Parts: sequence; C-alpha cells; structure tokens
Amino acid sequence: MFPQTSKRLIVLSATLVIACATTNVPLARSTDRVVRQHRCILTVKNRHWNDVEVFVAMGSTRVRLDRVISGATKTLHIPQGMVGASVRLELRPTGGARHFATSAVYFGPGQELELWVSADITKSSLHTW
Repeated sequence: MFPQTSKRLIVLSATLVIACATTNVPLARSTDRVVRQHRCILTVKNRHWNDVEVFVAMGSTRVRLDRVISGATKTLHIPQGMVGASVRLELRPTGGARHFATSAVYFGPGQELELWVSADITKSSLHTW
C-alpha cells in the first residue's frame, strides 16, 4: 500500500512541475504594456530631513501608498480605482508637526507624476507630464 501512495505522489508532483513550467510568459509580457498604459506612476523625491508617509485621497477615502526615506527617490503607483478621478496627494513627515497636501488634481491613465518633497515641507511641489 505504501509503494502505491509513493507512486501517486510522484505522478502528482511531476504533473505540478510540468504545469508550472509551461506558463505563457510572452502573453504576460504583452499585457504588461497595456497595464502600464492604464496606471498612473508617481515618483517621490524626498529632500526632507525626515522620512515621509505618502497618501492619496479621493473624497473621504485616504490610501497610504508607502514611506519614502530621507534623501531617497521612490516610484509608487496610484491605485487603479483613483486613476481618472480628482484626488489629492498628502505628505506626512515622521515625527513632524507640519504636513503637505496638494490641491485637488486629476490624474489620467498613463500619466507620470513627480512629487518633490522640500526640506521645508510646505514648499513641496507636484510636477506632471
């Protein structure tokens, strides 16, 4: 009885390995281009002394995108449900009392944004193209 169980396990394992090895990688790569056209990319350049938390807000919904450490540049993605809508970006420095928020702006699909975080957080700026 034990040898039959081992044979079944070997056949099942081999089937799983073959199934995983035959994925359609070119199809996945071709859909990447379409996905990139529909997302909005945000690059954050943090020149503030502290790390900053980056949020995107739409109406009463606020989503934390990530933390960007002091002196670093990081690429983030606006959530799909907020692309094509009027949103605000918010910066909250770790341990800081001041924060920064953009006015309501529209981000379209495929748009690239740069958020420059200044040493004086209130003088930060958003650039689009």
